[in-house]
Amino acid sequence: MPAKNKSSKPRSAMQMVVLRFREKGFAATVRASVRHVLRAVLTRLEVKDYGENANLQVLRSDFALNAQAAARRGDWHNAGLFWQKELGSPAQPYIGLSEAAAAQGDMARADAILRDSLTQLPDNALLLEAYCQLALKTKRWGEVTRRWQMIEDSGCLIDPKLKPPIVEAFLQIGDLDRAAALVADMRPALAETSSFLRVDALLAEAREEWMIAADLWLQRGKLAKGVAQVASYERSVRALIRANDLDRAEEQTQTLVRKFPKTIKYAKLHAEVAIAQDAWAVALERWQAVEALDPAEAGAMPSAWIFQIGVDAASKRTEAIRIARLRATGMLALASTIQTIEEASALVLARRARKYYPDKVKAMVATVLAANARHSAAIWWQRRLMASSRNPKIYYPQIIESMLESSRLDDCAAVLAEYEAAYGRDNLWLRGMVETRYRQGDLVGMRDVMQAAVTTKLKVNFKSVKVMLWLLTIIRMHPHPHTFLPEEIHDLVLRTAALYDSQFLANSIAMLLDPARGDSAVGGYVSQIEAARNGDVEIDYVEREEMLQFLMQRRDWNQVQALLDLPLPEDLTHHNAKKAWKIFSMKIDLLLGQADRSGAETAALAFVKQLGSLGLDGYAMQITPSILFRLPFSVSVIDVLLAIAEKIRYTLMVERLSTWKNRYGSFETKKIINIAKRKRCFVIGNAPSLANLPLHYLENEDIFCVNRGMRATALSLPNPKYLVIGDPLVFKSHKLELLNDAMLVDEIFIGSNCLWRLNPEIPLIPYGTSGLKLSLSPFSPAPLHFHRGETVVALATQIAYCMGYEDIYVIGVDLDYSGPNTHFFGGGQKEKERLQGHRPGGAGADITNYAFRNMNIVFEGSGCRIYNAGRGGKLDSIPRVTFEDLFDHKEIA
Repeated sequence: MPAKNKSSKPRSAMQMVVLRFREKGFAATVRASVRHVLRAVLTRLEVKDYGENANLQVLRSDFALNAQAAARRGDWHNAGLFWQKELGSPAQPYIGLSEAAAAQGDMARADAILRDSLTQLPDNALLLEAYCQLALKTKRWGEVTRRWQMIEDSGCLIDPKLKPPIVEAFLQIGDLDRAAALVADMRPALAETSSFLRVDALLAEAREEWMIAADLWLQRGKLAKGVAQVASYERSVRALIRANDLDRAEEQTQTLVRKFPKTIKYAKLHAEVAIAQDAWAVALERWQAVEALDPAEAGAMPSAWIFQIGVDAASKRTEAIRIARLRATGMLALASTIQTIEEASALVLARRARKYYPDKVKAMVATVLAANARHSAAIWWQRRLMASSRNPKIYYPQIIESMLESSRLDDCAAVLAEYEAAYGRDNLWLRGMVETRYRQGDLVGMRDVMQAAVTTKLKVNFKSVKVMLWLLTIIRMHPHPHTFLPEEIHDLVLRTAALYDSQFLANSIAMLLDPARGDSAVGGYVSQIEAARNGDVEIDYVEREEMLQFLMQRRDWNQVQALLDLPLPEDLTHHNAKKAWKIFSMKIDLLLGQADRSGAETAALAFVKQLGSLGLDGYAMQITPSILFRLPFSVSVIDVLLAIAEKIRYTLMVERLSTWKNRYGSFETKKIINIAKRKRCFVIGNAPSLANLPLHYLENEDIFCVNRGMRATALSLPNPKYLVIGDPLVFKSHKLELLNDAMLVDEIFIGSNCLWRLNPEIPLIPYGTSGLKLSLSPFSPAPLHFHRGETVVALATQIAYCMGYEDIYVIGVDLDYSGPNTHFFGGGQKEKERLQGHRPGGAGADITNYAFRNMNIVFEGSGCRIYNAGRGGKLDSIPRVTFEDLFDHKEIA
């Protein structure tokens, strides 16, 4: 007897279409898919006899049966709708094909199928509805309203269920009049339904009629179930807060907490009401109730709440609390809020909470260390944390990431074996194994691990862990991503990403590994950008970021510019502010890449002002360092940030911004332009090969050294003229040494990313760096505004170019970190941890070569050239010269 399928429920023909598309891909199965879709249509029909000539005699379809049943009830509207769908049945194959393409993540293809089919069946109700639903699915609100207009113009009967999301689309694009008209049209038939109450409440919120909104959400909460009910009650209370009816908000949340004591969202809402009442101690007490329901919430109070109270006010009130446990809760909340802005102060606050939150404090220390590439110390803290925790499993993701980041591959393999023995295989184990095998050069092992995980689905115990994101991060900046992995494992990579991460991530990787697929995607993106430019569609933040990263990787700068020139959506909130900043920061970076500092400042100023006007003050503080790293001399931007810091009473940030403005705001950036008095200079890296050169030949030459390069004077290097520091970790770890070095050179250049936390009281020349990689394109430097190249030598080379040197000779850039020493002065594990781009299996050498090649392209236009005068190494993208041939040996002798 044949074995039965595990699922007793038979798969529909439409499900078979989707399965076939997942297994075979779109292009290979179009014809078979059409047959499946047609069969899906036929299975919806009761067939009496096919006959010899296959003439189908349809008795009654599902639509017809439903239409007749509605007619018997006297429900003539629904009867008409079902007969209309019966008449629209010829559109089903097109709809099925579109659904299959959408299931594969190919939204452009799904859209094209429906759009093309509408040329043949222009007024088909099923097609028009599917076309509108697809735009709703992708949240292209402007396109939704355009397609809704097509439905209205067709004269078709309209399914009432489609109307509520159309109201939301009108609200998203700010068309309150059309939203209100549609709500009024829906009211007689749907007034008491959950879907209607939702859009009616949304309309009231858009009009800022907060009391009306509160009542509507409350009414919906009584009708809805599950997640919808919780969301409705939450929004009702928040509407009351906006209406400043805090007594009713308090009463309503107390009722919710009593009725649903184990619902954590209501406990958080209770604390939020206390914040609105400016009752900080009460809010902390209520947050302890949240922690009791979920200990992982310790220290996770939303930072926006603390910024609302005021950082200084919250700190003073916390100090005044006499109950030690409650005071510790406040200290940890404050530490978590300022951690990304001021790490040192955050750790001081966190230490005061360690008696009651020992694991949280240890985890914060480890996180800060890892964020600063101090992985050895981070791993020590992580092991200590795991040894003391009642639930060590939750800390394995951090230690595995730290070991991978620091290339401790054998240690990582041992930890993964330990994890597997204790908890079995899951997505975390898979994430660690795949990258470990790759970094070890074991592509066969990598393939076998992925094959097993695809064949037998592993548990997903850590939803935040991304199995294949590391690969996307590497190949996104690689000059030729499709050559990065053997073609025979591409499919396994994509299936693993789709199964354990998301179809979105799988598609992003696929478009880089498969140039043809990327070419196809470009066409869809270009159409979307053009439609958005014409006002037909709106591209949300998530989709814009995906498009932006993809177009940048392909170096399609015209489309990148076209995308960045589009007006941003107006729905900027706490939830999407991070995505919006990624887009805006890229706009700033590209303007700096065109040496347009003024345009970059204008763009930054616009974004910061928008954050301030929308009350996103906390996020403005979080990105302040990132802005100043790019634009350290922009007084107008600094002034707006200062105003926001003063508004939220954040004294530490006020003091820091004021000091920054006084020291660097009036700095004359053009002071370094064309000041070189010689034709040539030497920029010296710190690679081991430096020890093999006769450095004394450089006597009387203009010399740039970088970071700890002054140690080369012990190798007979004459005293350098300039010192360039561009690595924050190096500056932090060797600050006294480097400041002493500064006294021995004519000028010291220090990157603004180094100065933010450690601002020395010495004469120096600051410079900003964009987020652009020079490997992407020949970007132009502006005075004291440079671009990144995987090595500080690239920054020093740009400085030398701006100073007017015509021949720039680079030595000591090996791009080979396989030996025991990373630098001529030794180095070791700590230095290897810092050089993440040059880890085993990384693309650091390729990216650096492209950076120097692109710099030469820019510099040649001004009569400047870069040469590699070093020995050996992998820097081959610029002309090589022999070091000794550059000197008159008789004079040196």
